Amino acid sequence: MKNINKTLEYIRNVKAEEIDWSKLFGSYSCGIKIGEDIKNNNLLDLKVLKNIENEIEHQSTL
Repeated sequence: MKNINKTLEYIRNVKAEEIDWSKLFGSYSCGIKIGEDIKNNNLLDLKVLKNIENEIEHQSTL
């Protein structure tokens, strides 16, 4: 249970810039594009969110 709480705290507090998106591997390449979209765009923009969704589905990184 201690590890779960530590993980949840990390998820709540982590900043997109602190994540090494190159370690998120999928079928075709890594998740750098996802990280860049998150860091550089407004996440309230539906077009940006759709792009992230498509990239996750494409990479099979669900």
